[in-house]
Amino acid sequence: GYVLPGLPNIARSQPQRGSASTIVGRIPGGGFFNVLEGPMCGPEGRYWWRVSYQGITGWTAEGENGVYWIAPLYTCNNSPPPRLTPNTLAQVLPGLPNRLRDYPGTNGAQIGEIPGGGVFTVLDGPQCGPEGWTWWRVNYNGQVGWTAEGQGSEYWLAPYSYVPEPPPPAVCTLTPRLSIGAQGRVTPGDPNTVRSQPYAGGGSTILGYIPGGGVFNVLEGPSCGPDGRYWWRVTYQGVTGWTPEGENSTYWLEPYYAPTPPIVCSPAPRLVVGQFGYVLPGLPNAVRSLPGGAPGSTVIGEIPGNGVFRILAGPECGSDGRYWWQVNYGGLIGWTAEGEGATYWLAPTG
Repeated sequence: GYVLPGLPNIARSQPQRGSASTIVGRIPGGGFFNVLEGPMCGPEGRYWWRVSYQGITGWTAEGENGVYWIAPLYTCNNSPPPRLTPNTLAQVLPGLPNRLRDYPGTNGAQIGEIPGGGVFTVLDGPQCGPEGWTWWRVNYNGQVGWTAEGQGSEYWLAPYSYVPEPPPPAVCTLTPRLSIGAQGRVTPGDPNTVRSQPYAGGGSTILGYIPGGGVFNVLEGPSCGPDGRYWWRVTYQGVTGWTPEGENSTYWLEPYYAPTPPIVCSPAPRLVVGQFGYVLPGLPNAVRSLPGGAPGSTVIGEIPGNGVFRILAGPECGSDGRYWWQVNYGGLIGWTAEGEGATYWLAPTG
């Protein structure tokens, strides 16, 4: 016999289900076996047969209610073992068409044909014809008749299972602008959804929203989703998930750069342009080519403690947080700092 195409049939140690009957193996759909003993009516109302399949010997059930799981193997001496089963789809293998006849045999009248690749419904069978072929009663586009499964070891028919074409890969066209480890911001307007997966739809739940103007940290990405959008894994106020960068040519997210805080210089300037000042007693004050912190500012000299100079220009608030004055000290013209924090290094004369 053989297991009808589909699910496998379990082979057990006893002709019944339950803990007293262990599973010794499985016979796949279409698998052929030898019948050794049976039938045995089990306590659950099934007929069981003791069979041998590829070295496995055990009991397998014939079916349940009105449904058969196994079938006798018809031995048509000029036909390969049957692979079809009633109430399923099958097809003619690519190549020549298969004839439809009004009777299961080559002596039946031809009433039509099924082209190579043609799909049909199996209604009944198998039936062994007088020439030794296996015949099946089928319905092809509304025409019902008998068609042969093959000859010798060659099959003309095969079970049919539809495998849909895989969808084309997603194409994301918007150029990504965010960076992992940096910050991003939702552009002003509508909020951006945060999801559990980098796509919209089933299997990707909504975890939260980032409002327009909301700033977040970028953790991972970009991932091109099946919707044609680039998605980034982000964290925003304790919510971590995936959010889309935009769609078509419209960006919903943008890189975010925190504004640089303004430089505050101290101490408050006391010198006046056109007058004189001096370095307070103690350490000398460096004289630079440009206000301190400016690119290319080099030390060109120094003014010793109590050294008097003329004030030419200033004050300039440098990037180092100090006020700088352009001075002339004995012909040395450059920039010198007035102090730092609350400490003055320079003072006006008089």
